Amino acid sequence: MFGKWGLGNPGTTGDPLKQGWDTYFGYTDQIRAHNYFPDFLLKDGRPVPLENEVKYLSKRSWHKGIGSYSTKQNVYSHDLIAEAALQFVRTNRDRPFFLYLPFTLPHDNGEAPKLQMEVPSFGRYAKRGWSRTAKDTRKW
Repeated sequence: MFGKWGLGNPGTTGDPLKQGWDTYFGYTDQIRAHNYFPDFLLKDGRPVPLENEVKYLSKRSWHKGIGSYSTKQNVYSHDLIAEAALQFVRTNRDRPFFLYLPFTLPHDNGEAPKLQMEVPSFGRYAKRGWSRTAKDTRKW
């Protein structure tokens, strides 16, 4: 399983390793998955640190201290998740397997001070005459 699980964190009964998965990499919490530039992802229950700087929100609000947004964006989580899934396919291509790959895209990070789609670049759309709002907010 690579991507967003959202059904239980490590150490709980919903931990992906307790639900039949042999391995996983990505997010196990739906609120954490709002941030595409997190400070870590999980690999089989262990944090994999990423070179992003993150601000966590209040433990008293609905996000219970898990909600965050990036203040420095260096490593895009979906690039890592996609590469890990592709490597799994390459390694296991000669035998049957089931790969579950739930990306969180597209989703804005509602915890950020300004609503935004967190993408590393606008790619081929960067030079389009659309406003930034049209490119990166809920108004899609």
